[in-house]
Amino acid sequence: MIISLVYAVGGNPGTTSSTSGFGDWSFIIMMVVIFAIFYFFMIRPQRKKGELVMPNPAKKHLPKKHSPFMRAVIIWLLILIAGLMLQTFILDVVINIKTTSVPENIVLVLVGLSYLIVIFLSFWGAYKVYRKYDSINKEMIAAYKDPLTCLPDFEATQVIMGVDDLVGLAIDEEKKKVCLINYASNEFRVIFYKEILGVEVFEDKAIIAGDSQKTKHEGTVSRIDVRLTINDTRQPIFDINYLHFATKKDDPAYQQALQRARQCHGLIKVLIKRADMEDKQQAQAAKLGTLHPVNQAISLADELKKMSDLKDSGVLTPEEFERQKAKLLNT
Repeated sequence: MIISLVYAVGGNPGTTSSTSGFGDWSFIIMMVVIFAIFYFFMIRPQRKKGELVMPNPAKKHLPKKHSPFMRAVIIWLLILIAGLMLQTFILDVVINIKTTSVPENIVLVLVGLSYLIVIFLSFWGAYKVYRKYDSINKEMIAAYKDPLTCLPDFEATQVIMGVDDLVGLAIDEEKKKVCLINYASNEFRVIFYKEILGVEVFEDKAIIAGDSQKTKHEGTVSRIDVRLTINDTRQPIFDINYLHFATKKDDPAYQQALQRARQCHGLIKVLIKRADMEDKQQAQAAKLGTLHPVNQAISLADELKKMSDLKDSGVLTPEEFERQKAKLLNT
């Protein structure tokens, strides 16, 4: 057994311990180099090719993937160890046959061939395992659909996420809707702009003005949240977190979190403003619709007279007057 192991690691019977030690190290170095070549030329290109291209929030909520690389490494080690043990046993039997004298060169050839077979089988098995589980992962990714893209009558034009990419909101500017996103609970609640009653920025438990720069620059903050108040008696509060660990106010992480929170706050204020303007326009249209036809005609004549006076005084150009008149008549 000892003789065959010495041959296996590159040593020769009768050599000194220093020479034998060099054989041990040369074998280990050779295996490391071979595995590095195997990784960089076969596994790594496959991993790069199979990388998923999608927004971070969706990436975090893909089905749990297998680890093809780790499985390949385990299979490689198992086959390598089993092969070397079997090789050692076979060589031990061959070398220690009492009735046959096996020349040293034949033993070396057998050792070399057995090594090549074991190495080939180990890498071949590892590669097959890697391809198998990598293919499974790709099938899972192909079958996965981000819930945000599957919502009926909603198409996100902007997506704003919190610090953990789990909670945030998406905006459909065409349909004037907002989707309140919570990947952690797999909840996607779609509401209209007008259902947002208010928005505030919180530092810990204190409200700060979202667009104000007058904040103290000393102390420590543990949380920064943007809180939306929704016209919903069951879930009236929706928080988006931008900082969740104690941070000094002079730390860049705090400044970045506060800036993102203010940006989100400002965007929500714009949505609320648009909803208010739309309500006012609808109220005015309804008011005009309830006027008596005679009153409507008088009101229209007054407006046309005012615009005509503005044109005569030079405030409106003839082109602007015609555009405004056409707009008023269409209304």
